[in-house]
Amino acid sequence: MHIAMVSNRVDTLKVHVMDELYQVKGPKTIAEMTWVEVAEEIKQGAKTAILIVGANEQHGPHGPMFIDTMLPLEQARLAVMKLRKEGIRVLIAPPIPWAMSHHHLPFPGSMALRSTTLTNLIVDLCQSLIDSGIERIALVIGHGGAEQYGCVANARLEVIERFGVPVGIYNSPLTSEEKRQILKGPSPWSTAHGGEEETAQIMAIAPKLVDKSSLSKNVPKEAEAIYSVPSTLRYPVRQGGIRLRSGRYAVAPGPRDFTAGKGFAGDVTMATEETGRKLLEMHSDHMAAWIKVMIKESEKKYV
Repeated sequence: MHIAMVSNRVDTLKVHVMDELYQVKGPKTIAEMTWVEVAEEIKQGAKTAILIVGANEQHGPHGPMFIDTMLPLEQARLAVMKLRKEGIRVLIAPPIPWAMSHHHLPFPGSMALRSTTLTNLIVDLCQSLIDSGIERIALVIGHGGAEQYGCVANARLEVIERFGVPVGIYNSPLTSEEKRQILKGPSPWSTAHGGEEETAQIMAIAPKLVDKSSLSKNVPKEAEAIYSVPSTLRYPVRQGGIRLRSGRYAVAPGPRDFTAGKGFAGDVTMATEETGRKLLEMHSDHMAAWIKVMIKESEKKYV
């Protein structure tokens, strides 16, 4: 009797743990749908798919590793809901949760793919979507950086050349007047890695994942030299030189070099859930508008 009671309690605990760890939020991604549901969506006109290229990398002592995957996924869900109201059906593929994050690897828990691995992974997943009946693909960049963009751009070209399917790349705007009006902290620190912008959005999505006891201000001079200039000028020479434990070398300067070893820059004490919700709405509006343009352009015939 005692063993049975313990077994029932363990089973109940498992259910509660799964409820806490995973809850389906609409609209579903392809990973959360049955194949019948996917087929029906495509039949009803969902010929466009979003494939997020995210990351699993440190975001300071306060933010979860999954920020660069969670944020674009939530933005995509909101964008798809807005498009649905206009009669435009779009599917969301399971996001790629790894990236060119080698410069974050000195921070335990960060994970990265080789450039060839990431490029091939994107191409293979796009091919799978095409085989399912998808006719255009929106590659959404969740983790920025010249190396990440290069892999996504190369994959896009290969998919277009091999399959003749329109593929676009969406990269959310790093700076805009609209964003500056939402953020409470001064630019450029608000949009820095692990800063107010990212932290606020995670607070709005999954507040329990933010370690609020570790929120602090970190604005070293090394970071100012990077975040006070446009992203295209941040690294006049992107070089290796960071030798990792495995023996390989990172292909870009690491956050230890410009965040005083803390892994983030900015004043995250200014991040709030309210700001996060506003940012999510703004980003989803941008993404939805971009997808509409992409669909319209992909329907043009160039001879």
